[in-house]
Amino acid sequence: ATSPCSIQERLVLLWHMHFATSCNGAHYAEHTLDQNEEIRRFAMGDLRDIVSSVTLGLAMQAYLDGLANWWTPWQVSINENHAREFLELHMLGHIGRTAKPLYSQDDVRRIARAFSGHHTVERWQPNDDGTRSLFRERTPLWREDRWDPRPNNLFGEEGAFRPVDVAPLLFRRRAVDVSWWFARRLCTEFVGMESELEPGDIEAVADLLRASDWNISATLQV
Repeated sequence: ATSPCSIQERLVLLWHMHFATSCNGAHYAEHTLDQNEEIRRFAMGDLRDIVSSVTLGLAMQAYLDGLANWWTPWQVSINENHAREFLELHMLGHIGRTAKPLYSQDDVRRIARAFSGHHTVERWQPNDDGTRSLFRERTPLWREDRWDPRPNNLFGEEGAFRPVDVAPLLFRRRAVDVSWWFARRLCTEFVGMESELEPGDIEAVADLLRASDWNISATLQV
């Protein structure tokens, strides 16, 4: 309320709205606080760092049911909620720069399989008075035995992809579409509503984003 306008804090709010979670949906306020601090850390840096941190963080895993997404050879519980939001809201948009669908339901299923395996760590901790307190880790644990290792295909690449592989693959294989989606977000935040933008504005910012190697400060030139 009393400090000068901070471009960093404005970007923290922008990225929080883009990668939306809530205290209720993330189970505990501490998880959303941790996400907020991670976004602040990377808000003006490498866009890939923000995406990786938020995508794999506990707030997002809890909010979009990533903790319910797991696989074993004898029981399958693949949850597609996070994968769908990841593509539709976070990375590509359902209808992007080409006004054509940028992903399919098969893409959602395949990313959901790659995202599988996260869970929370909880343990009872004894107190001096003989009672016990439930202790929860504030970062999710990824377990290989709860992950779907079967061969997978993500946007033309074959492999047994893990959660850490998904975002880098999108930046690599769909760089133009990803940069356009984030450039649109930056333009509507700092320039005006999409209807007010000049033709080519979003494309120009997307070009800057890729040319700067996904550096947000360089793209905004601040």
